Amino acid sequence: FPDIVTGSVNASANSRVYGGDLNVRRVLFFDVWSRVDVLAGYRYFRLAEGLRINTNTISTDPQGSVTVGTTFGIVDSFDTRNNFNGGQLGVNAQMINGCWTLDLLAKLAIGSMAQTVTINGSTVTTVPGSAPVDASGGILALGSNIGTHNRNRFAVMPEIGADVRYQITPLWRLNLGYSLLIATNVVRPGDQINLNVDPNQFPPSLGGTQPTFAFQDSDVWLQGINFGIECNF
Repeated sequence: FPDIVTGSVNASANSRVYGGDLNVRRVLFFDVWSRVDVLAGYRYFRLAEGLRINTNTISTDPQGSVTVGTTFGIVDSFDTRNNFNGGQLGVNAQMINGCWTLDLLAKLAIGSMAQTVTINGSTVTTVPGSAPVDASGGILALGSNIGTHNRNRFAVMPEIGADVRYQITPLWRLNLGYSLLIATNVVRPGDQINLNVDPNQFPPSLGGTQPTFAFQDSDVWLQGINFGIECNF
């Protein structure tokens, strides 16, 4: 804003995924060249993400109501956590042709997705010659949506995978594979931002009801490629 304020906006995001499962396996069919197993067990999944927006401005308007040189350090943060616990069923098929093995996997987990959204905002105002003043509320995170919000949702998690293995020697084997995992009903940081902002809530707040908070669900697709070498003895 020329001749009013100067400054910068920086947004940073992070995402972390954890997971694991524990299964029992039973053979349905096998012969020299193939094998089919069924799986049953427990799956855990966690998706943790964060979005942080830092806005730094300096007042430059000598005719304005704000002293020239006053700085505003504003932080808006949106953090989400998704924890899934559920039971799963699956099938695993292996087909062997000489030195080659094709391994196919399909699983479906059904359970509960515990959603947590944490919203925080703060503004540090520094007038030249005065001590900094810290206040709650930023630009997108204000008194009407700041806080920690929790709920549980029904969710499903399908997974498919395919691995190709080549037996180099009786001891060593090469692996190359692909996997796809889908998690439904997760909360992600950007979806929780409400752009309907009431400027009256900017610090020092005069009160207001906007922006409001409401859970926004979405699905996440996770894909991966794996490769390696095995030693079997």
